[in-house]
Amino acid sequence: MKRKNAFIIISVLIIVCISISCFIGCSSNGLNEEDFEISITNIQVKGSRVTVEVEFKNNSWHNGWIVSSGDSRRPSTLINVIYKDENGEPMWGVASIEVKHWIKGKQKITKTVEFQLEKGQYTITAIVDFYCNINNNRFYYFDEKVIEV
Repeated sequence: MKRKNAFIIISVLIIVCISISCFIGCSSNGLNEEDFEISITNIQVKGSRVTVEVEFKNNSWHNGWIVSSGDSRRPSTLINVIYKDENGEPMWGVASIEVKHWIKGKQKITKTVEFQLEKGQYTITAIVDFYCNINNNRFYYFDEKVIEV
């Protein structure tokens, strides 16, 4: 009976330790900068309407809390899509409100954004910028494509 109780107690302690480590920052969870990637997967230009599709992936099996902008209930708000005109002037802002997002292992987050743009050349930039461990691990990803409207 004592062996069975000891086994149960040790099992519970291991599960609790693993669960607690999931709620600590990036390095504690094994998240590394190489684990993530962002890509603009599709851009469609129809007249003055530009539709941009972006995919952000966690290529690892690690989970963890991260802090970034957006809405914690909608993972796609982690991705910001901006455009610049041919003079390099940003035409769109990025929110600065910080919220927590739960990143799951092998998770793919997609976002589709639509812009109405005048004729000209634009640089479309998809950005994901987040940190964990109170700024000790800051990760920044972007992908850019130049389009003609």
